Order: sequence, then structure tokens, then C-alpha cells
Amino acid sequence: MRIVNNSITPAQWELILDAFHTHCKEKGVKEDEPLIIDELTSNASGDHTKRKQAIFDNYDRHTSPGLTFLLMDQMSTGALFVYSSSEQAHAPITLDEGMEIAKQFFSEEASELSDHIVCNYVMKRVWS
Repeated sequence: MRIVNNSITPAQWELILDAFHTHCKEKGVKEDEPLIIDELTSNASGDHTKRKQAIFDNYDRHTSPGLTFLLMDQMSTGALFVYSSSEQAHAPITLDEGMEIAKQFFSEEASELSDHIVCNYVMKRVWS
């Protein structure tokens, strides 16, 4: 199985968000199409926190990918994942892959790339 370095910093996540917002502006994406999530949760005792930031298609089209960044306990790096709506599964991705998807988010190319990454990841996990 291919080992993916999906570790990125919060500053790198901001670069992905900037690329996504630039793409949306250039392509005239409607204001209500993107769903931007920023959630902070903690366990019952408050010892551990998790910050989840994500980009999804607010219209829930099965052709749109999703990007998720998870940061645990204020660490300096977190984990980046892509979601394939058609496969209904996540897979770890690199910063470069995340940037590529963000720059083409609501397109066939981004959908195909996310599907390819997730399918390969899921199939290798099933057959490993």
C-alpha cells in the first residue's frame, strides 16, 4: 500500500482555502454552493480537542469532492483527507493533491482525481 504523507500545517490548510476561494471567484461559483466547516470539539473531560475544517459541496452533488483537515490537541500539524461523494469514503492525500483538488473543486477533473485517490486507497485496504 502506498504510504501517503498527509501531514500539513494550519498555514498550509489556509493555502488550500485560498486556492479554493480563488477558484470559486474565477468560475463564478454561487455563494451558497460551498459548505465551509470549522468545528472545535473536545472529550468529556476537556483533556483533548479536535478541530475539523472542511470544504464540501453544499448541494451534495455526488460528483463533488470534499477536503478535510483535522488538527488534534493544538498540535503544529494535522491530517489532510479527500472525500469522494460517489465512493462515500475518505482517503489521506498530500498537500499537492489537496491544492490540485481545491483549484478545480467543482469540476469533472477534481471529481475524477478524488474518485481515483479514494478508490485506490479503499481497494488497497480491502485487499491488503
